[in-house]
Amino acid sequence: MSTGEEYMDTLLARHFAGETNGEEEAILKKWMTEHPETYLSLRILWAESSAQVPQVFDTQLAWQKAEQLLASRTSGREVPFYRKYRLAIGVAAAVACIAIGLWQYITSPVTEHAQMAEVRHIVLPDGSSVTLNRNASITYNRYFLGSRKVSATGEVFFEVVPGAAKPFIVSTEKLEVSVLGTSFLVKAGNSPSVSVITGKVAVRGQDGERAVVLTPNQTARYENGVLLPFPETDVNLLSWKTQTLVFNGTPLSKAFSDIEKCYGVTISAPRTADSCKITSRFEHTNLDGVLKELSILTGFHYSIKNKEITIEGLECK
Repeated sequence: MSTGEEYMDTLLARHFAGETNGEEEAILKKWMTEHPETYLSLRILWAESSAQVPQVFDTQLAWQKAEQLLASRTSGREVPFYRKYRLAIGVAAAVACIAIGLWQYITSPVTEHAQMAEVRHIVLPDGSSVTLNRNASITYNRYFLGSRKVSATGEVFFEVVPGAAKPFIVSTEKLEVSVLGTSFLVKAGNSPSVSVITGKVAVRGQDGERAVVLTPNQTARYENGVLLPFPETDVNLLSWKTQTLVFNGTPLSKAFSDIEKCYGVTISAPRTADSCKITSRFEHTNLDGVLKELSILTGFHYSIKNKEITIEGLECK
């Protein structure tokens, strides 16, 4: 099969799955004009034999539909057997090619990536919701067939729809997380961790060590080379997603750290920030608004250059 034929098979498969764009539809329209009978045959067969996508191609069903189509077209007139047979072979083969193209398409991996300055929200094929923090990424199959498997890098928050028949599995370089239906945060990288917000998850290292089971407000991370559960007390754990920051007698140094994670910036501050305590709450407040209020509370001055913030003249009030 030539490269052009393979491309057209994939394009037709995407067309029948309703996933082509305007440019691709224009290409198909030209092909349909040149092959109207073939397209009509495929459209009829697709509608009747592929009611549920995705599914493995049923050769026998394709032959049956081809025979029905031929019978309807030749009703009332005698057609030589060899012509009907040749046409049947052509139709069934064409549908088989489309099915192969569809199978390759639906099982192909999809990678979603958040740029350095953005937080992205994605809906997976099963309806689960994913939020990517800055510079994070996930890879998954275009359709979830036998299982729901996702690989992740960076910091990613998952809200998984229940599916007892298909456990949801997230893999990072060092950890594997298995769930049925829950919400949790995965941090990949050199210091990986998993934090559960709702439900229950099982976390294990990629080396096959014993799984750690987590319930809400627990985090699993490595301590001296061993994966262990810990209570999760950071109220600003998901501030980058919720755009809400809560400080209650919080050391200013910790507040600066939370602001860095929330807004994707770097803050340089004097060591005296450790001795200042602040109490405040911010919801969907821009970075400048947060810094202005904190500067009033603690008397510092600040300057912003690109994504770098410099704090000076700090004196707690």
